[in-house]
Amino acid sequence: MIAAGLGTLLVGVLAGYLMWGLPTRDVARQLDETRTRLGEQSRRADELQAKVAETESELKRAAEGLLRERELREKFEDLVNQGRK
Repeated sequence: MIAAGLGTLLVGVLAGYLMWGLPTRDVARQLDETRTRLGEQSRRADELQAKVAETESELKRAAEGLLRERELREKFEDLVNQGRK
C-alpha cells in the first residue's frame, strides 16, 4: 500500500514536471524568437531611417534646384521685359 502510494506520487511528480517543464521551454523558445524578431525589426528600422534621411537630402537638393530655376526664370523674364520697353 505504501509502495503503491509512493509509486503513484512518483508518477504524479514526473507527470507534473513534464506538464510544467514543457511550457517553460516553450516560453524560453518564444522569448528567443521574440528577441530575434526584435533585432531584425531594429535593423530594419535603422535601414528605413537611413533611407528617409537620404530621401530628405534628395528632396532638399531638388527644392534648391527648383529655387535656382525660379530665380533664373525671373531674371530672364526681367531681361525680356526690359528689352520690350
